[in-house]
Amino acid sequence: MAPRKLSGTAIDNTPAADTTPASVPTIEGIDIPTNIEPTSDGTVEVATAAMLPEAVTVANIETALTVLTADNPARAALVAALETARGALAMAEAEVALQAQKTAEIAAATAAAAALPAELLAAMLAAIETKYAPAPPQAPEAEVAAPAPYVGRKPIGPRTAERNAAALAQAEADPTVYARAAAAYSEFRKHWSGDLRGVSAVAGTRYVSIVSFAGAGVASKSDYLALVPVMRRYLLSIGLKDGGESAATDAWLFAFGPHAAGAPKGADTLALKFLSGAGVALYSDGRFRLAARGTAGVRFVSTDAAALAAWNGTTSTPAPATAEVAAPAAPRVPTPPAAQALPNGGIASTARCQHCTARNFTTNTECSACGAADWQAN
Repeated sequence: MAPRKLSGTAIDNTPAADTTPASVPTIEGIDIPTNIEPTSDGTVEVATAAMLPEAVTVANIETALTVLTADNPARAALVAALETARGALAMAEAEVALQAQKTAEIAAATAAAAALPAELLAAMLAAIETKYAPAPPQAPEAEVAAPAPYVGRKPIGPRTAERNAAALAQAEADPTVYARAAAAYSEFRKHWSGDLRGVSAVAGTRYVSIVSFAGAGVASKSDYLALVPVMRRYLLSIGLKDGGESAATDAWLFAFGPHAAGAPKGADTLALKFLSGAGVALYSDGRFRLAARGTAGVRFVSTDAAALAAWNGTTSTPAPATAEVAAPAAPRVPTPPAAQALPNGGIASTARCQHCTARNFTTNTECSACGAADWQAN
């Protein structure tokens, strides 16, 4: 029987190409994130914000709030928990974005170094790891006894009252100032509220002062002092409780003087109120804003003299003035001894006193005019 012919397309017996995506390369000594997984098209994905457990918590709390009526006493506890959860979610989302940026940079470096030696790729990846390495831990502050709490509210001084009144009058004439305060508070709640600790959210001194450095920040110390009373008025208008009317001092903002490490109030500074150790820094655009410890490209006012000079509105830090002391007058040197005839016809040497210039015999123990015993030059 003749063999039958097979109809249709010829069978391809060549082995199928390996479609398994290449894994992310690993270089000895370089720590590649373990949550990076290549997809079918060779790209890399990381967890999205919607997949975060913090996002689930926020969603669950928001759902629970829809069940409770407005007069239910349990609602207040849920509202407070929602505020905390949103802060934690903001920090988690920032971490996701940072990891995504790091992953993209690793992928770009790997693609660029495809034809380069392995040690060069290792150096490139090491540079990326250095960029995203966490800030070194800060040395623990010396333990000092907390000062006794002040009972009652301290009255503000006349200069502070006058400055506050002038700032509020300017804000009434220019409504954009209140818009600036609202934008700063919105940015603070979005990026910093979950990092803050030990400061109550009231329209008082420290909270208002901290919030003023969020968003666009301030241009200088004078701009900060003008924004604080406007920020306080805005926070009162949206329902925050009342508080102090002054602005936090430079010493508290930057840990100077009594608030320096080891000082009587060293356990109470702005940086100690943030879990990340954030402080006030001068950015490249000339504005002062909050910045986490280790942020690159900024100048922290607490440690940078040029930033402090810009904060105070000066170009350089002036040296402390010293009182001018007049140099002591040089003692007058008596004229060389001269010969003078004695009554008995003899000759004796004479010299002038260094104090009164009277001429005396060199054998005199005291000046014949002023009585100085040291009338002769040493």
